[in-house]
Amino acid sequence: MVLDADSLLKEDAIERMVKWFWNPNIVALAMNVKMLNLPTFIGACQRFEFISAYRGKCAEHVLKTLYIIGGIGSTFRTDMLRNIGGYDTNTPTEDIDLTLKLLSRYGNKDNIIGYANDAVAYTQPVKKFKSLIKQRYRWKYGRFIAFVKYHNLFLIWTRNLVRC
Repeated sequence: MVLDADSLLKEDAIERMVKWFWNPNIVALAMNVKMLNLPTFIGACQRFEFISAYRGKCAEHVLKTLYIIGGIGSTFRTDMLRNIGGYDTNTPTEDIDLTLKLLSRYGNKDNIIGYANDAVAYTQPVKKFKSLIKQRYRWKYGRFIAFVKYHNLFLIWTRNLVRC
């Protein structure tokens, strides 16, 4: 399990996450990350963003389309993580890069790279608008870099879509 320095786990989070891994098809799971309260407009915006992301991740889990096992509380099968060489260091968003690396090796047809909705962690909101923009830009830029690096995944998906 990976944690950020400013994250907190709900007291039963590890137990709940471990239960998911009784399923041998689980490769990696994202944790349900909730934003701690910041009683400002920017804090409310971030809480709304994380609440709406929760619904999206639930749908992505069911559809087997999740491609970001985010840093906070992300949990992996150790042997599978070792088999792919772990994290790459040449990326601005190591969590997106690692998830796409796992997908390129193990796929998501028989294996599960998904979302543990009942395992909860909390994170600190960004307090300044300038910092929020900088963080979100890094996330978007890093996603783009990872998509370019693993473009073969999208070519496979496109080929399979055309066959349908």
